[in-house]
Amino acid sequence: MGKEQAPVLAMLDERHPPLPTKRAQNCYTLGRIGQHNVVITTLPEIGTNRATNVATQLMNDFPSLRFGLLVGIGGGIPDREGKLDIRLGDIVVSTPTATNGGVIQYDMGKSTQYGGFHRTGSLNKPPPVLLTAVESLKAEYSLRQVQMDEHLSKISDEISDYASLDQISGLSFTTAQLDLEIPWLKTPTSARSYEKMELSAGLMDTFPCLVIRGICDYADSHKNKVWQPYAAATAAAYMKDLLMVVPPQSIQNELRVIEVVDAHQITEMIYAGKQSDMVAWLSRFNFWVKQESILQRAQEGTGQWILRHPSFISWVTRESGLLWCHGEPGVGKTILTSIIIKHLAESKKEDEVLAWIYADYREHSNLTIENLLSNILAQLLQQRGEISQSMMKSLGVSWREAKPTLVQYRIWLQDELRKCRRTTVIIDALDELPKRELCERFIDELRRLRPPIRLLVTSRPYAAMRKIFHDASTLEIQPQKEDVILFVKSRLESSVNLSGHIDRNASLSDLLIKTLSQANEKMFLKAQLVLNVLENIKNVGDIEVALKSLPPDYNGCYDFSLKQIEMQAPAQREKAFKILAWLSHAIDPLSVEALQQGLLVQPGDDTLDNDLQTPEEELISVCHGLVIPEIDKIDNVPTRSLKLLHETANAYLKQVQSAQLPAGHEIILRACLAYMSLSSFSNLRIHQIQADARAREFPFYNYAARNWPKHAIQGNLEGAFREQIVNFLESSHRHSADEVVATHRQSAWGCEYANPWTDWNKHSIERRDSPVHAAAGYGLSKTLSFLLDHKGYQKDMTNNFGETPLHRAAQLGETGCIDVLLAHGADIAAKVKHHYLNDTNSLMLATQCQQADAARIFLNHGLGVDTFDPTYGTSPLHLAASMNTKMTRFFLDHGAKVDFPGKSPVYPETFMTSLHFAVFNAHVFLDAVERVRLLLDRGANINMQSLMTGNTPLHMAALGGREELIVLLLQRGADMEVRNKAGKSALQIIREKGFFCAEQAGVPVEAIFKLEDIPDLHHAAWSRNYERVLELLAQGSKLEDKDPDGSTLWDYCVAAADMVLAEKLVNYMDKSQLPNRNDIGNEACDASLKAMTAFDYTDDKTWETGVKICRLLLKYRKECDPGLEFARARSPISGYNKTYLIWAAEQRRISQVQFLLDCGADVNAADVFGSTGLHHATHSQNYDMIRLLLENGADLLLKDHHGRTVLDTAERIDGQLIYNELKLHIAKQSR
Repeated sequence: MGKEQAPVLAMLDERHPPLPTKRAQNCYTLGRIGQHNVVITTLPEIGTNRATNVATQLMNDFPSLRFGLLVGIGGGIPDREGKLDIRLGDIVVSTPTATNGGVIQYDMGKSTQYGGFHRTGSLNKPPPVLLTAVESLKAEYSLRQVQMDEHLSKISDEISDYASLDQISGLSFTTAQLDLEIPWLKTPTSARSYEKMELSAGLMDTFPCLVIRGICDYADSHKNKVWQPYAAATAAAYMKDLLMVVPPQSIQNELRVIEVVDAHQITEMIYAGKQSDMVAWLSRFNFWVKQESILQRAQEGTGQWILRHPSFISWVTRESGLLWCHGEPGVGKTILTSIIIKHLAESKKEDEVLAWIYADYREHSNLTIENLLSNILAQLLQQRGEISQSMMKSLGVSWREAKPTLVQYRIWLQDELRKCRRTTVIIDALDELPKRELCERFIDELRRLRPPIRLLVTSRPYAAMRKIFHDASTLEIQPQKEDVILFVKSRLESSVNLSGHIDRNASLSDLLIKTLSQANEKMFLKAQLVLNVLENIKNVGDIEVALKSLPPDYNGCYDFSLKQIEMQAPAQREKAFKILAWLSHAIDPLSVEALQQGLLVQPGDDTLDNDLQTPEEELISVCHGLVIPEIDKIDNVPTRSLKLLHETANAYLKQVQSAQLPAGHEIILRACLAYMSLSSFSNLRIHQIQADARAREFPFYNYAARNWPKHAIQGNLEGAFREQIVNFLESSHRHSADEVVATHRQSAWGCEYANPWTDWNKHSIERRDSPVHAAAGYGLSKTLSFLLDHKGYQKDMTNNFGETPLHRAAQLGETGCIDVLLAHGADIAAKVKHHYLNDTNSLMLATQCQQADAARIFLNHGLGVDTFDPTYGTSPLHLAASMNTKMTRFFLDHGAKVDFPGKSPVYPETFMTSLHFAVFNAHVFLDAVERVRLLLDRGANINMQSLMTGNTPLHMAALGGREELIVLLLQRGADMEVRNKAGKSALQIIREKGFFCAEQAGVPVEAIFKLEDIPDLHHAAWSRNYERVLELLAQGSKLEDKDPDGSTLWDYCVAAADMVLAEKLVNYMDKSQLPNRNDIGNEACDASLKAMTAFDYTDDKTWETGVKICRLLLKYRKECDPGLEFARARSPISGYNKTYLIWAAEQRRISQVQFLLDCGADVNAADVFGSTGLHHATHSQNYDMIRLLLENGADLLLKDHHGRTVLDTAERIDGQLIYNELKLHIAKQSR
């Protein structure tokens, strides 16, 4: 990072002119230290993958590189055994022991439960020349023959911000303890041990290097930037001393880095890093850190009663089941949850998984059904350690921008559950979810999972909760007197004031314990609030008086706390009330640093002086126990934050009338506008990585950019802040804020839900909105009206995406702004170009983004319900029928034509009705059965055939394996015998796939009769009666016999992906020595090839099994096609002359690509655009596929018809990691 690079640059004895490089991904400074030429670069962000990326780029740009030094700052982790202390400013250097290479990476071992790390691997050792130099330098340090002080003085002289140790020695921190076992070398300034640093792990495992870190904080608690410059300076000074003792000739004897690095190892690191990043992205909450943070607040020895409770024991001994634990506010439900999780985590077996969620009222924007399920999924994936290929394929290349649907999360969860013997899920504070409907839906989703899970939920005993859990086992949570006594005793011992009073009056302790543990007072929260108040009372007599007049409820306790805050000095009092107002009105959790900067910034500020920030300790202390620290996941990073003591405190502060308490929304909005107007935000960052880097440097920026309009609206402040809001909207600073908001939307259209029509060809970060567009998109209706009436903006002006303000309001469902624009005469019929739907109006956009209220306004103002895109004929009803039952009903109620034909823009199909759309998209969106039923109720033609394939909705349901839709359509009279253009009926497809071979409720009797009306041989195959199949074949039935629809036994086997039947049939063919077995096997292989490579509804399991069946039948194919020409054939389903291999590579089907390569497919064949399989694999950033193709001779230098090589493709998609790996591969080939 920049703060770490500056002192390193100051250590240069000479600077060299820069050298040009083809790709300016790394910024280099060239120079000399002593007798060594050095290259200096830095990382724009933290992370193992980023370090690997920079390292491989270095190897490509400087092939003579011998080793690296990773110089910078880091945090120390405490050693709980207390063997060795660590002090800020110490230097830590990586040196190996007998068992590891010097740096331990957590990801390479198994984390033990709560309190340790079981090391199972370590990273590479530093090169010998550096280890020798380290030992030499240790000797010289012991004799004080070094220039450390001179180096530090030089850095301080050249860089004014880098303080000397004397300038910061006044800071006071509790000394941490570090583990002696961790292999770090001590250096002259008392260097001590230090655990995981992502950059160290990423770089050291890529190429030979030594890690040098200056300790700037204690990673478990104290995060203070004051020490960072000094720590960076000490590390740089040590680096120079080290290089000065390295003989130049010894470096020449070292191998070049490019000669010792394993490209495959880099690939593995990239892939593992990507998986880790994806798991982190899936989870909006930091479940491990949250658990640790809450568990630390639990008093030792408390909570054990619940583990012995009969209801808990009954639940925990079952394989599945639901236990509802309910209790009043403040009884300690959350602490008990952490104790239960700890107990289950320590006792679970290896094939069991455990997941949990702590619902938090501060995170309402994150508490959606999709995020809740994704959080559970992330925990299962983390414990298993791998994301499936099918899931990675579904998420795609732009997975960070993806918004998976609820159906996808459900499928992925089901897949993970099947891999575990038992799954336990714990949900704390269900009642803190934002809506009762969400509570009901979430529990319903969890109870529907199969195999069933073991579920424990805590909440308050509200009537709505009792309704949800009416059939569940229950356990009432009440604080146990013994636990309350332990808690009170611990607080008394840790309180300086109270323990002092007790020393002078021993009976006070008994009085406090007795009073706070009485039956009607034994609430942990109330005890905590009372003790917070008593800690600030000066004499024993006043404490005894206070105990006699304890308030009867929480509000009374909070009144006491506010009175004590009011008694502070004016500056402290004002600061405390500001903090309470911020925390009670914040829309999202605030990190400590964000709150510090939000409190610091003032209107008109150009920059901030961070030295004036209020220290974290003071933020907490001035609030007299009402504010506590917490670890939250903010912007996907575990971050130390501050929160109110309890949710009841938040409710109290929002309704209390106090002249001292400022208006929360007002002070936060003022701070947001001031902060976003700092000079640092006057320019756009354009690239995501730059925008992210800026957000890290300015911790309040993301919060301010995302939430300032909400504070303006919720606080009804548009009028009071009109001038400030308008000035900001018209400034260049607002475009920077728009960039931040854009990164949190998954498509250019700002949809809150994924759908097949999302315009992936445009990126939200590239949008440039005018002030009226921005006001419309942010929902600032009063400001929008002012801009149109008084600032001269045009109501139908367009942005760089061709959108009008009405389009923006439609996409985001801002109905107030829609009303304003229409009242001002905005063109309701204005069209905007869309990648899939070319001429899209506001109604189509609102439908696509599932904004029902916005769609209603447009219909009421005259837009036709059957308006359609002229290119594809796609109507609002087609979109709604695909994904949203409520909107489907809405359009039907407004007269939409239920059988209006349209073409799917994402599937090669034409003349599809809304019923086709509903069935086709059932694998993506929930409640398809409800929509199909609704459409049929409104007169949809159940047997309508599409134009291109002739498929009816029943065909589509059968091809997609949607048994619930098949049953419904059959019940409603769908004709099973209508044939599509391939000559197949739905009846034939259902039979071949093996549906309903076992009795299933709801299937009409006449449908079963038709399904069963087939020869015995085919009936046995359909019903998976394998022994009967073999028996009938032995009795004279033939493999080539056909059923009434013309299907053979092998057709059934292939369509159903029945590997068991395939193996039995091959064994029969070989054992019986059938004279025509080669012909039969060849035809079967051909059918399997077609099924495996078809562009249809084939799921991953089906085509994977299809590959295995093809391999099984390949010997017969060779008899008729010795050269296996099919492997080099062009796919008939592609209009771009793609070979089967190219198509499979594009679809991420690695086992299929392997099969085709084994059969002689041309790895370098190109499609009509000149793109090879490697081009496509690179474009999709599929690391395993790239490796497979390279191992089989893929040519990296082939160019497509645009003259682009694979390297150019990687560069074009900003796939720097892949680019570096491919370039390294070329370098190794040329050696």
